[in-house]
Amino acid sequence: MKYLLFLFTTLTLYNCSPKVIHNTEVIDDNKQSALQEKFSNLLNVPTDSIYNLRLYKNLESWNTMKDSLNFQSISHSVLFINYIYYKHYHIALPYTYDEIIKSKKVYLYRNTNYLREGDLVFFQEKDNPEKSIGIYLKNKHFTSASLTGELKYYEIKDTISNIKILSNAKLYN
Repeated sequence: MKYLLFLFTTLTLYNCSPKVIHNTEVIDDNKQSALQEKFSNLLNVPTDSIYNLRLYKNLESWNTMKDSLNFQSISHSVLFINYIYYKHYHIALPYTYDEIIKSKKVYLYRNTNYLREGDLVFFQEKDNPEKSIGIYLKNKHFTSASLTGELKYYEIKDTISNIKILSNAKLYN
């Protein structure tokens, strides 16, 4: 009986010990409201539907990081996807469009109705021969880095006039 009591007490103390928590980011109320307001207007959704604030904060941080991540041989859209996926999802992706689309981590599909926040969108702008990769957000909207590194936001319905969606993808961990 004493042994069981000792074991129970030890396990209880072990479970109550302080835990190390990594990657916790606190966003103050003003910044949270500003992020929600900005992206709800951009994506044409209610403010309270923007709840994955860490993802949107990472999108915002791209603007300050893009200049320091200057790799000449990597397109900005691939660099952007690598940055977001590593920072937000802790997934390292290959560094070229072709390697990403052929990766064993990637499950390709065509139907845009199955897109969920964080899925990849492989596309090509009509006036640009370079293929690009974007990240799906909400409400038939996705974003990608332009040739200059600035974030551009697209609507799926733009496929008629401005862009051609080549494929979509979900990632396996």
